[in-house]
Amino acid sequence: MRREGVRAWCSYPLLALSVIGATLALRAPVLRTGFIVDDYAQVSMLTGAFPVKRTPLELFTFSNGSAEDIAALRDFGYLPWWSHAALRVSLFRPLSSALMWCDLHVFGLNAFAFHLHSACWWLAMMTVLAAVLRQLLPPLPALLALTLCAAHPGHIMFLGWLANRNAMVATTLALAGLWGQLAGRGAARGPPRALIMLAYTLSLCASEYALGFLPYAVLCDVERSGTRSVRLRRLIPWLLLLFAYGVLRVLGGFGARGSGMYVDPIAEPLSFLRAAFVRFPVLVGDLVLAVRSTWWSAGFPWAPQLAAQGWLPAAWAVDLRPLRSVQVAVGLVALPILAGFVARSLGRRLSEPAPCPHFLALGLPLSLVPALSAFPESRLLLPGLFAWSVLLVDAGRAAWPIVRNDRGMLRARFAFGSVVVLWLLGVVLPPLYSMSENQAMAPLANAVRASILAPALDGALERSRHVLLIAAVDPTTTIYIPLVRRVHGRPAPSSCQLLMSTTSTLRLSRLASNSIVVERLEDAYSAADAYASALNEMPLTSGQRFVSDGMRVTVERVLDGRPMRARFELDTSFDDPGVVLLMQTVFGLMLVTPPRVGDSISVGPAVPPFALMGAGVWARARGCSDTRSCRTHTRQ
Repeated sequence: MRREGVRAWCSYPLLALSVIGATLALRAPVLRTGFIVDDYAQVSMLTGAFPVKRTPLELFTFSNGSAEDIAALRDFGYLPWWSHAALRVSLFRPLSSALMWCDLHVFGLNAFAFHLHSACWWLAMMTVLAAVLRQLLPPLPALLALTLCAAHPGHIMFLGWLANRNAMVATTLALAGLWGQLAGRGAARGPPRALIMLAYTLSLCASEYALGFLPYAVLCDVERSGTRSVRLRRLIPWLLLLFAYGVLRVLGGFGARGSGMYVDPIAEPLSFLRAAFVRFPVLVGDLVLAVRSTWWSAGFPWAPQLAAQGWLPAAWAVDLRPLRSVQVAVGLVALPILAGFVARSLGRRLSEPAPCPHFLALGLPLSLVPALSAFPESRLLLPGLFAWSVLLVDAGRAAWPIVRNDRGMLRARFAFGSVVVLWLLGVVLPPLYSMSENQAMAPLANAVRASILAPALDGALERSRHVLLIAAVDPTTTIYIPLVRRVHGRPAPSSCQLLMSTTSTLRLSRLASNSIVVERLEDAYSAADAYASALNEMPLTSGQRFVSDGMRVTVERVLDGRPMRARFELDTSFDDPGVVLLMQTVFGLMLVTPPRVGDSISVGPAVPPFALMGAGVWARARGCSDTRSCRTHTRQ
């Protein structure tokens, strides 16, 4: 028996490393993504190209909310004209900022080396996760739980987006602290308590993502045997840690305000509760039934294809709202399933052979609370997925002996079958529907970068005084054109203003030499509208006026708080050679000639530069090869 136990223990590390290595190999293409979105902001902060000054420890302060900061960022175009007047997105992540500073000084602008660094953190994170799971489960169930965690599509963004490394750093350190707690529970001498608290402290310095793991840490201590007073005394270090974390956030001016994406539960409790009411079921639907929460803001990737085949209403192909209702409905179905597994785990007595620890069941719903402060996305789910994988596999482990020995017990057979179905949903479906995303993330990022750096734009952007981007749909193009060109040493404009965040066809009407009206011709709510709401939680109203870098904007018509028609006035003529109008098309960024005074033209809809990708993997995956969403036109 001892030899079999030793063999089982030794085989687990090898099998776990095989699972980790295989899933990393499958996601290896995203390591060629290069810099995208916030990566350019952070590199620019470190090189001094960002429009406002940032220290190496505040690379996640995208806007500090001050009037001076907002004005400078709006004039530069980093914040579009409709942004909230006191927008603050300042995240306390000094350790992750320091790691990016180290990358730049060690690797220069070699983005692939940055990604290899991120891959090392991912390997460390998954290795520690495997060790924690082995503390909680026997070898085979632990391996099944690890497979469920490793299959989740949220890892694509962990590896492909450098700015998202903070989540991996925080998770690695938090899981290391939890491993120390679990290792010391049944041992005469476990890891020193000071090292465990240090691991959690560093995890909070890496990212607020660590808050999702703190419920497990606190409840793990409280669950240990002892009198009530002893258990309460164990809470003191955790309360002190959270108090110190909160003080540092407040004193440093960190937090969120004015954003529809990031909602600070401390500064905006009512807004947080309203958002949580919808976001929680969406995340649970992703966790339990593998319906990706990322679709909430990015859209369902196969909606155009299904609509073209008549399987979905045509409006659903371009409007997020109907499918959002479906996601909430799926989440409401998933909620009682999750509650059932939690209740089952809490109902088992600790005296039963190797039960799932109660702290995991109690901590699971709490682990999702920090994720509610942002748009629902799959990459936010790892804290909850960790506990869900244990609860799910443990339920199957408990039912299996009954199924094997007492075939007549229908309840046990149903329970075991349900566990198998849910496990397969989480392991099989996510890699299938994220396959195209995994393969196309790097080609699309490279195509977007190539379109921004196109030599044909050098002359126009170098001499321009006003660069106006009529519309764009990928997040790198929308606000990062000057920073992308500066980072890569190309002629860059002093600013670039995004006029509309929409995938609608637009009509440009020239009222005067220096005045143009931009009007949306469709009212569908798209991913671009979701992006726009991230920069201002307040609905716009007709008659509102904004000023940005010599451009005056008047909102003339709104629908559900979204600008449908706006007038743009410059301090110079649109015919001035220093005024450049750009539009994102399937072939890249194109120059648009403004209409004559009194005339109108139609442009759009904006489309990512699929034609620059070579292989049309992404276009086919998005259902764009034969649909209206991939046509871009400019007609007189």
